[in-house]
Amino acid sequence: MRTTVKGLVAAIAAMAATASLAAVPADAAPVERAAKCGYYRAGTPAVQAWYNHCGGGKVWIKVFHTFGDDTFWCVGPGHTSLGVWPEINDAVYDNRTC
Repeated sequence: MRTTVKGLVAAIAAMAATASLAAVPADAAPVERAAKCGYYRAGTPAVQAWYNHCGGGKVWIKVFHTFGDDTFWCVGPGHTSLGVWPEINDAVYDNRTC
């Protein structure tokens, strides 16, 4: 009986390891870039400027424009499209909630 339980536990552990490996994408780099918090650029043909707020609640970010005055945006959790890069060339958390 004891050998059967050990064999069953080993089989379950092997299945769990295989399942967890199957869930990891073959190329994890795009997933890591997508999960990045803060400002990033992505998309084609025109590259879009984005801000990913990883925290909870709404916060103010300062959006830096190549031409014209910088602006402040109130953004919630998740990804927010800011416009086309290079018109929008950066955005930073402004240490305030909104």
